[in-house]
Amino acid sequence: MTTLLSLANETLLQIVEETRPDSIHSFLRCCKRIWILGTEALEEHLQDLDRYEAPDFRLWTDKPELDFHPYSCLYQVLLKPRRALYVNRLFVLSLDFTLPETRKTAFTEEILIMIDNLCALCFKIVGCPYIQGDEVDKWVERIRHGDTNAVACLFLTLLPNIKKLSISDYSDQGYADLIYEVSKANQSPHRMIPGPLPLNNLHTIIINDTKSMPQPGGKLGIYEACMTLPSLRKLVGKHINCGFDRWPSGEESPLESNVTDIIFYESAINTESFARLFTKSKSLRHLAYGVARLPRIQGDYTAMGLKKCLEQHTAHTLTCLDLDFSPYASHEYSPFIGSLRQLQRLEHLRIRGNMFVDYSSGHEAPHRLVDLLPLLPVSIKTLTLVALTIDPSVTFTLNEIRKKREECLPNLTKLTWESVLPLGEGLMDACASVGIDLAYA
Repeated sequence: MTTLLSLANETLLQIVEETRPDSIHSFLRCCKRIWILGTEALEEHLQDLDRYEAPDFRLWTDKPELDFHPYSCLYQVLLKPRRALYVNRLFVLSLDFTLPETRKTAFTEEILIMIDNLCALCFKIVGCPYIQGDEVDKWVERIRHGDTNAVACLFLTLLPNIKKLSISDYSDQGYADLIYEVSKANQSPHRMIPGPLPLNNLHTIIINDTKSMPQPGGKLGIYEACMTLPSLRKLVGKHINCGFDRWPSGEESPLESNVTDIIFYESAINTESFARLFTKSKSLRHLAYGVARLPRIQGDYTAMGLKKCLEQHTAHTLTCLDLDFSPYASHEYSPFIGSLRQLQRLEHLRIRGNMFVDYSSGHEAPHRLVDLLPLLPVSIKTLTLVALTIDPSVTFTLNEIRKKREECLPNLTKLTWESVLPLGEGLMDACASVGIDLAYA
């Protein structure tokens, strides 16, 4: 019977060459002969792993010959497509460059030849099924004028194993439209794309700063486009003020995404926008949201408005909630949230203590005793309270916890104070007596 070791060395080397990056080390260790044959391949594998696992396109230099420059990175992957399998994360700086001619004049003759070869490989030899017809000339022109956004977009169309995409200073330079074209083509029943599908494992999209959003005339939002990818599970962002109103048409995209985690810090998103987002996220389990004063669209930015939206769309799915409304927020950002008992699956809650305090009667009101017992859902397991400052007029308590433990909070195991908040008299002993760990972080 013919076995693997019966094959000629040349054939074994070809098998080594075709072995997936995540399996090559295990394969070479199967026996001494293959280990010796694959020594050179293993060395190249380790170099490619170091170079291509997490390319960083955030820093511009006028030296595209550098290994980590976007142009060189794309060119080397086009020359040897197997390198695309190594890319697990990609970091991009999405600035709208205003001096393309200055960039172009910095290119040497050698670099311009490399760029011409890159364009030929991408659009004529290898081919890009997501950019065709009249669009090709526009993309070629962008690449020749030093637009690293165009290079990054093309690079995305080659990456089947990328799990995390991070874009800083986002301005829509073709990312949303191209990602949607990839998603639509990948899911088409008439798909003709050979080999592993690009973006088929993209799990997380991170957008840091969308000051320029929404883009005038933009067809699609970047989050909206990415949420059409079946693999996407997590939306992350900082300084986000999207309206979430630029979705693909229902006939062309799934009505619901598979996103389970939404994390937006220092952002300003109104209730109407959250509702549009939650309508597409029927499996949402984790929401983290921190408010910041950003240029906003019109609407309701209050914590109470957000709570009603959560009750309507996520009451039966949300298990983890992290909310941060500043105690100094103005009326339009009112932090008071009231009871969360309608969130029937909520298990882990981290929230600013001031969000449970109703200051509508004025900050000079008499002493307030805030009983958390009727404000928390029965499903809650851990509660973390945070405060920027101590408010001497407020005391937090779990009134009659010994008596109402089984009825109100049967699952609560840990209560953490992330700052020195005033506690009701005897609360620590009462918690200890019913098996609740009360501690300061």
